[in-house]
Amino acid sequence: MAANDLLEIVRGVSSPQMAERALDMVAQLGEQGRDIEPALLELREARPEPQSLQSAINAALIGTGSRLAGQIYAEKLRASPDSRLLRDLAQTGVAGKSAGPEVVEL
Repeated sequence: MAANDLLEIVRGVSSPQMAERALDMVAQLGEQGRDIEPALLELREARPEPQSLQSAINAALIGTGSRLAGQIYAEKLRASPDSRLLRDLAQTGVAGKSAGPEVVEL
């Protein structure tokens, strides 16, 4: 499966930029990448730096329809409310439902 192959690239490279590119590809897989959600969560805990890598992991989780997509959007909205985030959240569909309270507050 492509998601697993891309995950191996992320784990194997020392360059954060290469890892970010592979994670961008995971995000583009959509629901086909959902099976690697637990591995992405482990990676997020194991590699907290740089922030750009964390952002790429979060984008991969959102792109694959992770159950945490709403939580990720809620955190983003709390940090920096933006109409583009609201648009992206709307496109996430049911996976973004848990961001509802943050949206209501805004």
